[in-house]
Amino acid sequence: MSSQDSSAAQGHSEARAPEAGGGVLTADPLEELRPPESWPGAAGRKSVAPDVPSWPGARRATDPGGSWPGAAPAKPAKTTKKPAQRRSGPLDEQTLARIRSAPPAHRISRLAKGRWALVAALGWLVPFVAVSVWISLDADRRGPGLIALLLVAVGAAVHAAVVPQLRYRRHRWEVGDEAVYTQTGTLRSARRVVARADVTGAQASQGPLESLFNIATLTVSTGRGRLRLTGLPQRAARDLAAQLAPTDPA
Repeated sequence: MSSQDSSAAQGHSEARAPEAGGGVLTADPLEELRPPESWPGAAGRKSVAPDVPSWPGARRATDPGGSWPGAAPAKPAKTTKKPAQRRSGPLDEQTLARIRSAPPAHRISRLAKGRWALVAALGWLVPFVAVSVWISLDADRRGPGLIALLLVAVGAAVHAAVVPQLRYRRHRWEVGDEAVYTQTGTLRSARRVVARADVTGAQASQGPLESLFNIATLTVSTGRGRLRLTGLPQRAARDLAAQLAPTDPA
């Protein structure tokens, strides 16, 4: 036998060499479809199949409720609920003492001083006109009339300048979770505390002079009367009225 024939026979026998179990070696047809374990420049990281649905209409694994066989079910997204506004019951003596231990936290609007000054000046207008008429009608007593007119003018100036400052320092307010707390007065302070549970309504109102100074009055209604707080900023009065309005229980 020639050397060419022996080489062909040897190559043919190597192509058909049987396995240990007696079978014939065949290539896996799915091997080419599998993703590679890594890729050049991946620093040894393994390939990860893209997160795509396995069939039309199926959910992704990352979608809410999406999963795969053997995986833990997806947790539902947490939702936060706003806590319902709670209103306290009647205030006990200890709570009242704690609230009254300090003045209310907020002052009224500075523009309230202008309104009070204008009201004070208008209140002295009638005596001023009366004394002026008296002086013009009784020329023999012009001296006493001028003194009286001077006293009226001084009284009006002191009232319009001093009293609004005193009232502004003492007028304060505070609305908390437990109560509505106010302080009013001119020479002496008077404090009132109304439990939130006793509030039956609240209304913001504005008169002509208040409109001129962009302030308003808050009236809080209870089962035993009303609580009025003047000199609030217009927007604050509306917000407080909406906050104190009774709500239907859920």
